[in-house]
Amino acid sequence: GLAMLLALTRHARRRIERLGRRTRDAQQRVRCFVVLEVAGGKTRREAALDLDCAPSTAWVIVDRFRQWGEASLFDRRCENGTRKVDPDAEEAFRAFGTTETHLRAA
Repeated sequence: GLAMLLALTRHARRRIERLGRRTRDAQQRVRCFVVLEVAGGKTRREAALDLDCAPSTAWVIVDRFRQWGEASLFDRRCENGTRKVDPDAEEAFRAFGTTETHLRAA
């Protein structure tokens, strides 16, 4: 597929790497590492194959990241009640002037 350029600052890359390593959520880990691989020059298809997810999933992850930035790496489902937000999530929200409520589906 077409290479999709994602530019990450060194600080953003470190935050995403840390989140990907620390999260217990396998889907969040995949979101983080798809973004990191594509930012590193791989195609979305290559990243998907590396991370054992569907290429269409990688396309959605990258498209959401381009639109929403790091906030897109967090699970937006809110039907499970109040979530606990870890310090890395809070740091990312602060870095982008975003609050948790902005991530909830309309």
